Amino acid sequence: HIFLLSGLLLIIALCGAQDVSTPDGGMVSIPAGPFDMGDPQGLDGHSIPVHTVDTDGFYMDRTEITVQSVAQVFQWASDHHLLSFRGYEVMNANGSPQVLLVLSNWPCGLQFSNGNFLVTGDPQMPCPWITWYGAVAHCFFRTAMENARGSNYGQCIDLDTWSCDFSKTGYRLPTEAEWEKATRGGLVGHHFPWTSAGADPIPHIDGSKANYIDSGDPFDNAPSPAGYYARTFAPINRVNLHGLQDMAGNLWEWCWDWFDGYSYGRFSTNGWPANPAGPSASPWASRVMRGGSWFTIPQHLRCAYRSYMEPDMATPFTGFRAVRREPLTTDGSRGRTPSMLPSVRFPKGMEGE
Repeated sequence: HIFLLSGLLLIIALCGAQDVSTPDGGMVSIPAGPFDMGDPQGLDGHSIPVHTVDTDGFYMDRTEITVQSVAQVFQWASDHHLLSFRGYEVMNANGSPQVLLVLSNWPCGLQFSNGNFLVTGDPQMPCPWITWYGAVAHCFFRTAMENARGSNYGQCIDLDTWSCDFSKTGYRLPTEAEWEKATRGGLVGHHFPWTSAGADPIPHIDGSKANYIDSGDPFDNAPSPAGYYARTFAPINRVNLHGLQDMAGNLWEWCWDWFDGYSYGRFSTNGWPANPAGPSASPWASRVMRGGSWFTIPQHLRCAYRSYMEPDMATPFTGFRAVRREPLTTDGSRGRTPSMLPSVRFPKGMEGE
């Protein structure tokens, strides 16, 4: 009976109503409440100690953002004179200019010619070669595009300051806490987004479950189409219980937060503020990446594993997915707003820029 109930809940999660206003298979609802964030096995020194974090509910893209979505959203931005171009680099024309996307490099799958973004391969491939700024700009443009078509989302992103108003309902990057909560899918203490308890993560992963380096999957050592591992019904030990896809492997996913390898020791394990949005600076001048990729070892695909990269860098193994706040509740409240963690004194020689 337990297995039948679990299977029923999984089917509901995978077949739930999709938000037709979003390009990549809709969004799924991640419920409000606390979860244990961090690495209970202590395999990653940047992911300890485990601590309890409480978040509000939010919506998250079911898959990583595809080249089709980037072509659609960036085409709208270009048509509205919001983009500029410098060789193969796509930049924002307004606000503080940054490189958003690098075209033509394998495996980008996008070109820009005669005023049009062209998809040159499988449109369902996740979009790599996008910087943190590009992911944030995509959220800004996507909100504006959907509002122009009848939605009424509050714009989160300011491209002048590259800041976010978390009280708004528009698209944005997930905070690191939101990302880990979503990928765990309600499982506690497991290595991966599927059932994978125990001291050693390796017996719980292979090329049938995720795309990582030398995994033997059909797209070995290259990206796989978004949602590939859930296109057919899979056993419960292969699927995120919220119905999210590719949370482990394929492309690293940008998060909003600045990276600080010491931030988990900032508070007592049960004294964290609700909805943390990361520190105000990074000793590495880098933003958080999560989930691992087709170019990383399987240990990097663990739910707790933290990585980082400078926000102006683009690679063939980095992409993203977006979130947005749940709308007003029946009592008219919006719940809590993600808050920046207090600044800390970095060790000598590791001060942020």
